[in-house]
Amino acid sequence: MRPRIKTMSSMGVALIAVAMMGAPTATATTAAQEIFLVLGVQARGIDRFVTLRCDPPSGTHPHSESACRVLGEAGGDFAKIPGQPGTLCPDIYDPVTAIASGDYQGARVIFRQTYPNRCDLARHTAPLIEL
Repeated sequence: MRPRIKTMSSMGVALIAVAMMGAPTATATTAAQEIFLVLGVQARGIDRFVTLRCDPPSGTHPHSESACRVLGEAGGDFAKIPGQPGTLCPDIYDPVTAIASGDYQGARVIFRQTYPNRCDLARHTAPLIEL
């Protein structure tokens, strides 16, 4: 049996649909405080996705408390996630793509970044996005 191959266009649509279905309808006051993200990693044809809610930390993310903490410290800006500074990664090309979609305190979040390997992914995104 051949494995089913998902295209990025259908995966992106599915990711956004999951984020929208999981986000509750709220008034403008509570929507500004809502944090709900679908976070994913794609590597070698394997897609892994988790959900993250903050205040209180919950969802299927295995480290929701630390993920919410670093996300809050970065003000929802994925470029400011500290990751694992000082980590030395091998110079091996085995690309992984980090994906995030959802809402952060009333702002729409769409993030997609490809890293050379799993180590580099962790160096830039841990504990928010991990394999």
